[in-house]
Amino acid sequence: MILLVDEKSRYTLERYLSRSDPYACRILSQLLAYGTDARFLEHWIQVYNDKPTAALSRLDGNMTVYCESDNDELYEFIGAVGYSSILADGNILPRYKGKETVLKYSHGMEAYKQELVHVDSAPTVREIYPILDLCRGEGFDVPDFDSFYPDMSHRLRHGLARIFAVKVDGRAVSCCMTSAETETCAIISGVATMPNMRGRGYASMLVSKTVEALSPKDIYLFCDKALAGFYNRLGFYDNSFLAEKSNNFF
Repeated sequence: MILLVDEKSRYTLERYLSRSDPYACRILSQLLAYGTDARFLEHWIQVYNDKPTAALSRLDGNMTVYCESDNDELYEFIGAVGYSSILADGNILPRYKGKETVLKYSHGMEAYKQELVHVDSAPTVREIYPILDLCRGEGFDVPDFDSFYPDMSHRLRHGLARIFAVKVDGRAVSCCMTSAETETCAIISGVATMPNMRGRGYASMLVSKTVEALSPKDIYLFCDKALAGFYNRLGFYDNSFLAEKSNNFF
């Protein structure tokens, strides 16, 4: 059974999603940011034998799914309610396997050595959006400003996101942010540098700065597979790699 979440059932969903998982983190952060009354956001919970087995959210048509197993009810429900895009674990729901890979930060690895540049820990959304816009299509999607600005500003005000930026001559030229945060985990996104300012280590430094600020949370990111090598060098790996290393006392 899949039920629409309201204020009465909100606590059940919050408790179910309080775990270290990037999809659960994304859904829970949306719930914490907007509650259950926003017209543009809906949450559902799947229940089997009185126990939650999956959670779904749809924000302006963008669906996120956290589930424990592949099942026909989920596929049928998602197809019935519809979506413009979907983010789900393709290893569990193979119909929705995307081009992105999910990486997790391995705590305890050497942090990137930061150079003496000006890092702003609270740049405005307006300051960093031009960077993202210039990098449109380079491994991540950039929403239009009219939807990005109010959503990101709302998350920042509620402590569910943060932004770091490198500034040169007072102008933001590189940025890194979190798009979702909970008590236990966070998702890094929007790592970008203006094309004419690349090759100076700004993005690497900002990722390292963000990781440091988020500790001791579990930290995830979604990235194009072509960019995985960059993040591997900064200590981010897929879960299968981390599990293998853990078994070998990594």
